[in-house]
Amino acid sequence: MKTCLFTLFSVIFFAVQTSAQSFSLQDFAPLYGLQGAWGLTTKRGGILHEVWQIKNMQYLQSKSFIVRDKDTIPQESVQLRYQDGRITYTSTVPNQNAGQPVTFTLVSLIGGEYVFENKAHDFPQRIVYRVPADSTLDVYIEGPSSGSVKKIPYPFKRLVAAPLKPNVEYLNRKVRSLAEPSVFQKEIDGAFPQRTLYHDSLVTVLGSNNPQLPTHLLIVPNRRIPTLNDATEADEALLGHMLLTATKMAEQLGIAETGYRLAFNTNEDAGQSAFHLHLHVLGGARTGAMVDQGWRNIRRRLLDTVQLSPLEKRLLGTWSGKGEIEMTGKSADVLLKCEPDLQNHYFVLSLKKDLRDSANSAETHEEKTYFKSVGTVGRPEGVFLNSDGNMGQIEAVYDGKSLIVKQTGAHKIIYRFLDDNTIEISDSFKEKGNKWKEHSRLTVRKM
Repeated sequence: MKTCLFTLFSVIFFAVQTSAQSFSLQDFAPLYGLQGAWGLTTKRGGILHEVWQIKNMQYLQSKSFIVRDKDTIPQESVQLRYQDGRITYTSTVPNQNAGQPVTFTLVSLIGGEYVFENKAHDFPQRIVYRVPADSTLDVYIEGPSSGSVKKIPYPFKRLVAAPLKPNVEYLNRKVRSLAEPSVFQKEIDGAFPQRTLYHDSLVTVLGSNNPQLPTHLLIVPNRRIPTLNDATEADEALLGHMLLTATKMAEQLGIAETGYRLAFNTNEDAGQSAFHLHLHVLGGARTGAMVDQGWRNIRRRLLDTVQLSPLEKRLLGTWSGKGEIEMTGKSADVLLKCEPDLQNHYFVLSLKKDLRDSANSAETHEEKTYFKSVGTVGRPEGVFLNSDGNMGQIEAVYDGKSLIVKQTGAHKIIYRFLDDNTIEISDSFKEKGNKWKEHSRLTVRKM
């Protein structure tokens, strides 16, 4: 449902249940190909964006908006769901149908073409998505208009994010480092035999100075290669030797059967600080899945009296609560988690809200804030990102009683400590006249 057209026709929506044939989860699965960002140029100028996310195996969600000049104009939110043999397309458009959703039901699936219908609706009555092919997504809507059937195509193209640009300060530090001898050169030359666990003609194995697990080794090639990006086909044998050396060391140290992790950190986002390629071997404790850092026991962090700040001490852990957002009438299940990151250089504040309205329609909003500087009382630094695709720097103030986090100047979240086990979370948005208006206030307790 493309709402830039709905405004033109001044449509009033209403939801209607439609009988349809039964489909399977296997029929739903090709729609996972929608994930990502799509765009097309509108006739009035600007780009219509449609951004899809896979929420779970039976649920996809999208938000669409038009970017014209410096304006971003919200258009529509869509939920694609599979449940009990039915596949539905539910659209919600701001300022239409009193903000209530409209549901279209899948009636036909032939050759990758998904046809959703709601014959009781005025326009459109049919929405058609073709499974994305490479970088193209074909969508059209159709229905009765002025005594005939009108069909409007939407030829979307996949939007590819521009390559990220490295931090200039980091690049300068890298250049300076490469102009000097490698930080591992003395160990490779045998100057510190007490630190060397193994040495041959190709590699040197060292114990980490900053171990992240009980067993943490570095396998360093004797010949300097700045990063993995700088390795060539001529280094294939060397890289293979590094991996086989890792397995031998794991066997010697008794972690081969219990398990271990191998990691090459490459450049800034991966945290590479020594510009001489090295392979991390980590084991001796359960690390969990690649995206799960639950093994970073929070109790262990709480014992870190050197780095731990009073704010972290109050926030670290998991908090939960329930409430109602008065402005929307939606109930909310809230989960707040605060945990250290892998290197203990940041702490991460994750806020998740599962929202439901009176019709039991579900919506999830998530956001994370990465703090890199805390302080006892002062201005924590960091960045945020959320499930709407927004991200940026934060302005934060912690006064010993509340943590106030401003995002992009128009959104503010206040975490107010009622006591050591209770936090009141309020969301406010800036309206005309630069006045803040509270959107919701919810309370969570430490679990």
